[in-house]
Amino acid sequence: MQRREHSGPSLLLALAALFVFGSPWSPAAGLPGPRVLSGIVVRVVDGDTIHVRVQGRLEKVRYTGVNTPEMHHPTKGEQPGGREAANVNRRLVAGKTVQLK
Repeated sequence: MQRREHSGPSLLLALAALFVFGSPWSPAAGLPGPRVLSGIVVRVVDGDTIHVRVQGRLEKVRYTGVNTPEMHHPTKGEQPGGREAANVNRRLVAGKTVQLK
């Protein structure tokens, strides 16, 4: 079995930046854009999951198109790189206001 290499924090950083700061692509002129909600990140679970307080409710949010090594996998435990991915995610969004689309 071959070991699969992860692209590391660079990819996570780029994808998380798109999540936090928004995508440079917007819908075609005249079409309604996606519904946007703002909330505060109250917990970083791992590299691709956060908890956000939105309109008085706590919502679990998983990033679309991002898959990082797990920190709390039920059968595999902590995967290599999971702690690093969680730390990068924490530095990017912990305690910050984010927009969810």
